Amino acid sequence: MSYMPKTQDVNLLQQTNRAIFSKVELLSHDFKILDSLEGNTLNYSISIDADSDIRRTCSLSLYVQNASFTPSSSSRIWMDKFLRIYMGLKDQRTQQTIWYGQGIFIIDGASYSFDASTQELSLSCSDLMSVLVNTCYNPQMVSEITIPAGSSARSVLISLLETLDSAIPYRIDDLGAIPYDLVFSLGTTLYEIMAKIRDLYPGWEFFFDTNGTFVFEAIPSGSSDPVVLDDTILQSLVVNESTDYDFSEVKNRVAVYGRTLDDGTQIYGEAKDTLTDSPFSISRIGERMEVLSGGDYDLITTNDLAQQRADYELWRLTRLNDGMSLETIAIYWLDVNQKIAYTSKITGVSAEYLIKQIAYSSTDTTMSLDMIKFYPTLPE
Repeated sequence: MSYMPKTQDVNLLQQTNRAIFSKVELLSHDFKILDSLEGNTLNYSISIDADSDIRRTCSLSLYVQNASFTPSSSSRIWMDKFLRIYMGLKDQRTQQTIWYGQGIFIIDGASYSFDASTQELSLSCSDLMSVLVNTCYNPQMVSEITIPAGSSARSVLISLLETLDSAIPYRIDDLGAIPYDLVFSLGTTLYEIMAKIRDLYPGWEFFFDTNGTFVFEAIPSGSSDPVVLDDTILQSLVVNESTDYDFSEVKNRVAVYGRTLDDGTQIYGEAKDTLTDSPFSISRIGERMEVLSGGDYDLITTNDLAQQRADYELWRLTRLNDGMSLETIAIYWLDVNQKIAYTSKITGVSAEYLIKQIAYSSTDTTMSLDMIKFYPTLPE
């Protein structure tokens, strides 16, 4: 569950004078605090992408005060350590600083650069998904493994996480049973196994949240989610607005061809955009069809799964082309896949949007948001 703002959080956004602070903690491999680095942190920028498994990335610059900041196995900066970043806003009424977690990051070992003239060390960091992706943090499979059909997908995912050296908290929703045997060869990573399981279920995702919790859930459609920031507040926070229309990738009919069964039955699912309020519906722009077959689609073994995939792909190929970009006063508790309400300063049209990308830096007072328009009826 994403952070739900309280009254104080919203009030802080409307303060005339904004005092902004940042805090960077150095953590051990078991997430214990080793040191505080804000005295050495020059600046950092963070990007959040809802469509990437590595959801949060960070570029950070440090002042190299002494040799303990030179990357080595005995220094503060090494691949066995994590960084936890916070942004803070001072409440001018209480003089208390309210801190917002921005994520826990791994220092990517191949991204170091050092400028001796300025004594500055530049780090490129990724969130904890790198623990699953990179073989230096988790072992590859040393033998072929098989996950039998009928196994609980949730139980399998939990058992995979438990093989890691670091104890990682998790929130894994129930996906049901594995539909058929999954066989993984020698050298397969945990990430590759998890991605294969995710791809069995259309519209699911996994990522690490700002607290370092591993989350495996259905991609939020926004249908049952609250608006975390309404138009009455957002209007005063928007600095710039733009819209980019990409017509070339718009599709409003999707056909999914799954596996052809031994008896010759063709697994099939189809979805069409017939929503009356959709600017991409067949009745408005004519039929634009996308046919999906072969490759991973051959792994779809039931019409129900094919239909789910068709529904999801239709949503992806239409809604993701109906978007808007905003530059706003920095809102440090905001996250991707949250829903906001906004009235366009250009068109005057009011709508609800799902946030898909966020980018900001510690030295700027604004952030950029990329959003897609929310429609009341989306595939769950």
